[in-house]
Amino acid sequence: MWYFEYADTFRKQPDVRPMTDFPNIDKVYTSDDLWPFFAVRIPGLGQPSVVRVLEKEQIDSGNEIELLKRFGKMTVANPFELEPL
Repeated sequence: MWYFEYADTFRKQPDVRPMTDFPNIDKVYTSDDLWPFFAVRIPGLGQPSVVRVLEKEQIDSGNEIELLKRFGKMTVANPFELEPL
């Protein structure tokens, strides 16, 4: 099960609007599937450079949590930078 909620610091700031997929800053969102906002941050697992990283760092290609932690900080798809907790 996936959970998403905004941090208190985000809720208290007035400058940055919430993401379109998560418009209610006070709601805890849940899903059985990883939301597209996050899934696009995981690169194609067949890319040779990605395969090398997975092998070198012994990351299970079926573990979305580990993939997101390793590859999910930045994406060209949106300007947000993610930090694992």
